[in-house]
Amino acid sequence: MKFYLTLTLILIAFFANGQDNYSTLTQKALETMWKSKDEAGYEKALEMYETAFRMYPDSIDGTGLYKSSVIAAELKDYNKAFKYLIPLAKMTTDEDGIPGWSYIIGESAESEYKNLLADPRWTVLKQNAIKNKEKFYKELHKIEDEFFKAKIYSLDEAMDGRILYEKIKNYNPYLPKNQQNYSITFKVNDFCTNFLSYPFTLQLQSSE
Repeated sequence: MKFYLTLTLILIAFFANGQDNYSTLTQKALETMWKSKDEAGYEKALEMYETAFRMYPDSIDGTGLYKSSVIAAELKDYNKAFKYLIPLAKMTTDEDGIPGWSYIIGESAESEYKNLLADPRWTVLKQNAIKNKEKFYKELHKIEDEFFKAKIYSLDEAMDGRILYEKIKNYNPYLPKNQQNYSITFKVNDFCTNFLSYPFTLQLQSSE
């Protein structure tokens, strides 16, 4: 028993260390990109991202794929740009809850990937992104309906005062939830009715 416990702790420490090292490498790559003043700087940043991907393939995240695809697109290395952009676009959501399709049809997509727009692969990605967006919101509305579903309560004024008081005190119209995490749309302001690219996640305790 002690052996298995020790082995488990070692594995946990190993994977945690791997994530830390991946994060350290990609953070350095990002800083290199920010400081870049020429093509050589971007090439170095991309090489650093690729080193992190090779060393820690299980830690690759949406942010890393996004940054490396943008750098490759800027360098006009089209094959590498699509190598990282395609799996990014296929993500349901990345580690920050951002849907993959938003990287393709979001507000800044065409400026960030301007060098890719003439490539037929971009057209395919865009078509798939539009379909994925529609599917995403259909599923989102289903989740919203379940989230807001409530019991129908009847509070009769003619009811005995004590019983009526107990009903009001224990009033809880919301039904038990089927899941812990919910993404729901909400109005941000008069000009933006949905938080399109960054779904709001509300933590709830589900009933079991």
